[in-house]
Amino acid sequence: MNKKQLVIFVLVLTGAMCVHIFMSGETEGWRPTYDIGMKWLNFGILAFVLVKFLKDPLMNFLRDQKEELAKEIQELEEGKKKATDRIQEALKLVEKGDEHIETIKKRITDQGKKEKENIIREAHYQGKHMIKESKKKISSQILQAKKDFRADLIDAAIKLAIQRLPEKIKEEDNVILFNKFLESAK
Repeated sequence: MNKKQLVIFVLVLTGAMCVHIFMSGETEGWRPTYDIGMKWLNFGILAFVLVKFLKDPLMNFLRDQKEELAKEIQELEEGKKKATDRIQEALKLVEKGDEHIETIKKRITDQGKKEKENIIREAHYQGKHMIKESKKKISSQILQAKKDFRADLIDAAIKLAIQRLPEKIKEEDNVILFNKFLESAK
């Protein structure tokens, strides 16, 4: 507290005492005025002692509190900035994740289309191959059926011939056939 402030304080204190004295309205005796004066004097001494001895520790305490609060505020602001940065990074990752998912979806769809085309192409190839094999089997079965039919037909014709020929061929026909056989054997 500088001298100017001290003078102002004393004047205010004196003025307050005078106002209190005049407002009390008591004009009888000097004791009430003395008591009030002493109260104000004690208050002034107490205020002076508190200011004199507690000014520096109180100011240091307030400065320390101010510094601690400023430090806490700064730490909170740094924490807020870090949290904001993390949120921004997370949002970027989400955006990249969405883009990545879309890329993967497109890639999977393209692969699915190619796989579908390959399956269809393979099915066509296998279908053609199966048709060729079936045609071969059918041709083979038809040929076998023809051979079987021909063999059955020949067997039936021979049986029929064996049954009918003895009635139709005579001894003269037998001699003619035997002679033709001998001529062909020569």
